[in-house]
Amino acid sequence: MSLLLCCSDAPGKHNFDLLRKLVLPDGSVLRPRLPGRPTRDCLFNDPARDGVSLLKIWNMNKYTGVLGVYNCQGAAWSSTERKNIFHETQPDAITGMVRGQDVHLITEAAVDPSDWKGDCVVYRHRTGELISLPYNAALPVTLKVLEYDIFTVTPIKTLAPGFSFAPLGLINMFNAGGAIEGLTYQVSSGAQV
Repeated sequence: MSLLLCCSDAPGKHNFDLLRKLVLPDGSVLRPRLPGRPTRDCLFNDPARDGVSLLKIWNMNKYTGVLGVYNCQGAAWSSTERKNIFHETQPDAITGMVRGQDVHLITEAAVDPSDWKGDCVVYRHRTGELISLPYNAALPVTLKVLEYDIFTVTPIKTLAPGFSFAPLGLINMFNAGGAIEGLTYQVSSGAQV
């Protein structure tokens, strides 16, 4: 979710399916614009030890946002032992909520922010679902310990009554929206919308 990407597979044990979601065929990486940041609702929680919180990290692209959601219960840094320690966790999955506003700067991705109503489209990478989220609506996300999901979050542009558009990018990549370099909307003259 941030600018640094490290892969540390053992020689001969690379996960090429995972690498193909991170790196384009020419070797370039779809980098987001900012360092990854926790969402506001994660700031005063302990998603490694409290047994109820998911960790959500957001970032921005030019026209989309990206949101990683992680269940990292069971592992935490111990300041007394000065190392990562693992503790018992409940085997149950944890459910959290994903909102378009979890990507805090998503308004900057709207082509015309003054006309945008706050509605977003969310593409869920694990399932391939495309979900329309009205402003302030929430999508429940359930993850088992050490599971994750990545969401592409895109503002919906209303072109005309009944016609909307939301760019996603390369949906086979974790940072799908990082592939969108430019975006214009145009209704051809004489077209019936």
